[in-house]
Amino acid sequence: TKNQTVAEGEEGYLGIQGLTVDDSMVKQQDMPAGVFVYGIIDGGAAANSDLRKRDIIVKFDGQSVKSMAALQDLLKYYKAGETVELGVKSLENGEYVDRKINTTPIDSQEQFFEEAYKNADKSADNQ
Repeated sequence: TKNQTVAEGEEGYLGIQGLTVDDSMVKQQDMPAGVFVYGIIDGGAAANSDLRKRDIIVKFDGQSVKSMAALQDLLKYYKAGETVELGVKSLENGEYVDRKINTTPIDSQEQFFEEAYKNADKSADNQ
């Protein structure tokens, strides 16, 4: 557990699109509480990991994650380039199974957008 936030602009960025799985969804959909990953952004840290669409992030570096806001708050304590362990629940054969993703490097949001703009410029040049 870290107790000091990193400097603004140096905090980590996972590169996911996620939704909070709240208590009503837990009851109605029989889903675990956490962050449902509905998108993985090309070029982001998650795209280079074993994280998959439809996974539910339930732990971040050993700490429980109950909402997207909580996950974003935790990221403020991790510098770009650090490696963390995510605890996720993946739906396999109709049941949620635990998986650990140990090698998720975190990019800074600034680095991610710089790369995205470079790639967009290159693809625009190629058209």
